[in-house]
Amino acid sequence: MIDIMVYESGSGGEIMVRNNDVVTVNGYENNPYLAQFGGNAFWGDGLLMTGDQQHVAQTEEALNTNTLSSSGRIAIEEAMKADLAFLPSDIEGTSVSVATQIAGPNRLNAQMNINGTIIYMNWNPDELFLNYALDAR
Repeated sequence: MIDIMVYESGSGGEIMVRNNDVVTVNGYENNPYLAQFGGNAFWGDGLLMTGDQQHVAQTEEALNTNTLSSSGRIAIEEAMKADLAFLPSDIEGTSVSVATQIAGPNRLNAQMNINGTIIYMNWNPDELFLNYALDAR
């Protein structure tokens, strides 16, 4: 499967361009970002999915509604896990783990491991800043 690579710019998802050419990906690299930040109306749902198959992102809402406390961190981590739960059933042999950590009074660090590929997320609710990056090993 070939797809156009998307990344978080701090103001929403952007298409990645290098040397005046659109960058493509050959795997599931975009799936976590789209699953967690696609909102309640992912554009592909109406085109590709029907009924109960439609996806509602929980992570974005959890980040915006939970304080960065022990219970808030757990709620955010559970939302992230729920948004990524489709990956093992869609891609046979896939393993997914999520770990979150409060790194300060206004910063949450998250690490997602999908088949050894690490995706990092940093969230600062005071500034509404999100950094979402794929470890390109």
